Amino acid sequence: MMHDRLQMRKTILTAWQKAQNNEPLTPLEKDIASVIQYHPDYHALLNNSEKTLHADFETHNNPFLHLSLHISLREQIRCDRPSGMKKRWLNASRYLLDTHDLEHKIMQVIAELLCQAQQEQRTIDDSEYLTAIENVLPKSK
Repeated sequence: MMHDRLQMRKTILTAWQKAQNNEPLTPLEKDIASVIQYHPDYHALLNNSEKTLHADFETHNNPFLHLSLHISLREQIRCDRPSGMKKRWLNASRYLLDTHDLEHKIMQVIAELLCQAQQEQRTIDDSEYLTAIENVLPKSK
């Protein structure tokens, strides 16, 4: 479990370094490395781990936040949490060759809902979340 920002960043940087060195990876590290592969614009930054580990980023330009949203979304799909998430994902992604852009659309929803919930000092309701993502999922053919 990741306890703080520094630990989360270390986990991401270690996974990327191990992947670059062809070292064995845990399932979580494989997922992290897979997400990073889709973001070549982050590679140089993540390769400079000492500088990057403690860097301050603007929220909209934070590679660790971006990567974490990808990872959390994938975990939601795997665990089917909230209930129905996996079915929605499978239906929406069935005809896509690459689901990365779809992940970005859902991540935008997550970010907006998190921001709104934080401002209103409340949690996100599962039905609210599922309804919001329905609006960005492609419709079945």
